[in-house]
Amino acid sequence: MSSFLQDYLGWGEQVRRAVESPLERVTRAKEVKGLAVVGMGGSGIVGDVVRSLAANYAGLSYPVEVVKDTHLPQWVGEGWVVLAVSYSGNTVETLAAVEEAIGRGAFVAGVSSGGALKEVLSSKGLPWAGVEGGHAPRSALPSLTIASLKLLQAIGVGVGGDLSRVPSLLRRAEEVMEIADRVLATVSKGVPAFIATSRWSGLAIRAKNEFNENGKTLAAAMIAPEWGHNDVVGFEGSEFPAIFFKEPGNPVSEAVEAVLKQFSKKHLIIELRRAETQEEYVAEFISISQAVGIASVRYGQGRRVDPRETASINLYKKVLKEVINR
Repeated sequence: MSSFLQDYLGWGEQVRRAVESPLERVTRAKEVKGLAVVGMGGSGIVGDVVRSLAANYAGLSYPVEVVKDTHLPQWVGEGWVVLAVSYSGNTVETLAAVEEAIGRGAFVAGVSSGGALKEVLSSKGLPWAGVEGGHAPRSALPSLTIASLKLLQAIGVGVGGDLSRVPSLLRRAEEVMEIADRVLATVSKGVPAFIATSRWSGLAIRAKNEFNENGKTLAAAMIAPEWGHNDVVGFEGSEFPAIFFKEPGNPVSEAVEAVLKQFSKKHLIIELRRAETQEEYVAEFISISQAVGIASVRYGQGRRVDPRETASINLYKKVLKEVINR
């Protein structure tokens, strides 16, 4: 068994370590007019989780932006909290956005395993939370998610719920592996399409990203109900496999399932557990992401590619850094 696959299989313990890891001294934001979560790739998915928690559970009275870019929206400035998430701490786009946020007078906090992000925030006395090193950013999702939510709570942004409950709410290892097996069996040929409702949009994006990086293949993320007004037609007679993360109790989910059963030649319906609380949402997000991650690594191995290596991303980062430094 590859060490990279083992990394995914160990997510249960990674969650427990992240929950138990203490935060260093942090400063609370004096006011919060809005929250922007900045990050790219495996780190950036944290923003999607935070936005869904804020939109559906947390009862926040201010907007939440997810920024996957080098620049912030023009309205992010004084009174805003900007959370920067970068596993390495050296993500060029994230560091550029942090510099911009500090210049605009925003309250900036960060999560990383070290790197320039830690140095910048520490030099200015701004909050920072560390995560354990030794992972690829995408296989560090539990650490990044839990640390980010803990840090936000500490600085006065109430998202995430009772994180101490998350380890006990995770799916059993047998359930995770059974879902991974089903995903792998479905994604055999063609471009896989991962579909979710708006509440679980981050899950579809995460799944797409995992198959891009670990499987070295094209994949698509589609979000309902918008899916039902455009993407859906692409499944009429299509050979491409569809994997739908079905949200219980949502009429949109019922409609998506009905259409896939009639028009999609190859599809898989994954029944999500009902998430009534924030911590239930976080646990289910991590569990299903783990299953998809395992499937994507095995898919890459089946294609005889190295799931961990991402040569094209490395080249992109190198060229971007050179251009920005000019």
